[in-house]
Amino acid sequence: MSIVYIHKSPISLIGSFITNYMKLSRFKKNFTNKIKQQNFQTEPALFPKGFNKKLIVDITEVHSQKVFEIFPQNDVSDICIFYLHGGAYVHNISKEHWQFIAKLIDKTTATVVVPDYPLVPKSTATKSFLMVQQAYMELLKKTSSEKIILMGDSAGGGFALALAQQLKKEQIPLPKQIILLSPFLDVTMTNPEIKTIEGKDPWLSIEGTQIAGKYWSGDMDTKNPLISPIYGTMNGLPQISVFIGGNDILLADNRKLKRIMEENHLPFNYFEYPSMFHVWVLVTKLKEAKAALNQIIKIITENN
Repeated sequence: MSIVYIHKSPISLIGSFITNYMKLSRFKKNFTNKIKQQNFQTEPALFPKGFNKKLIVDITEVHSQKVFEIFPQNDVSDICIFYLHGGAYVHNISKEHWQFIAKLIDKTTATVVVPDYPLVPKSTATKSFLMVQQAYMELLKKTSSEKIILMGDSAGGGFALALAQQLKKEQIPLPKQIILLSPFLDVTMTNPEIKTIEGKDPWLSIEGTQIAGKYWSGDMDTKNPLISPIYGTMNGLPQISVFIGGNDILLADNRKLKRIMEENHLPFNYFEYPSMFHVWVLVTKLKEAKAALNQIIKIITENN
C-alpha cells in the first residue's frame, strides 16, 4: 500500500532560523558561484566527535576509491543500507551526512555502506557508475538483496534511482526498497513548475544545478536515464519512498515522479514537508528532521 503524507505542523523556530540565515547569507548565490568556479570539496569530511565510540568503521577500496562500511559495536541487524551521498556531484561526504548515518544506525542497528564515489571534475557519471555498481556487487557477495536498502540524498538520490534502473536492466538482484531524500531527478531542470518554486528556495538555483548536471553528464545526453532517472522506466523497481521539502526547487520533479508512479500503479511512498528546504532531513537536531527520520525508520523496520 502506498503512502502520501503532507506535513501539517507549522515550521519550527530552528527551521525558520536556518531558512532565514540561508537567505541573509546569500547561500544560493554562493552555491551557484562555487559550482561555476569549480570550488569543490574533494575529500570526505572527518567523522564527528564521538562517531567511533559506538560505531565500527571498516574501509575497503573499489576501483581505487574508498568504501566505508559502518556498523554498531553490538547487536548488528541483518539490514544493510547502501547509501549514496549528495553534493551536486561535486562535493564529498559532509559532517551532516555522517551525523545522519549515525542516527540511522542507532535507530536500526543496520550496517551502512557508503561508497566514496569519484566526483567532478576528476570524474563523470560513466566512471562513477562503474565504481558504485561494483561496490554494490561486492555487497551482494555477503548480503542478500532482500536485506539491502538503497538510499541517497540530493544528487545521491538521483544516482540511487539511476543505479536501480541500471541494475534492473542488467538483471542484477535489486535491493528490497529505495529511499530517496530530496533527490535530484532531472539535471536539465526544464520542468516549467521549477520557476514557480525557485524564489522560495534559499539554497539551490536553476543555474547552479544545471551546470553541475552538465559536469556530471560529461559526453552523455543530460536526458539519459543514467544522468536524469526521471526519463527512465520505473516498472519492475522495488518500492520507492521519497522525502521532499516545499521550498526546494527539486519539488517539481519529485511531484512529477509521484504522478508517474501513481499513473502506473507502482508502489510508492511520498512525504512532503511544505516549509522545508533542500535535504533538511540531514539536519538531525531539527524537529522536522526528527519527524522524517522516524518515518524513515518505520519504513525500514516494517519492511525488513
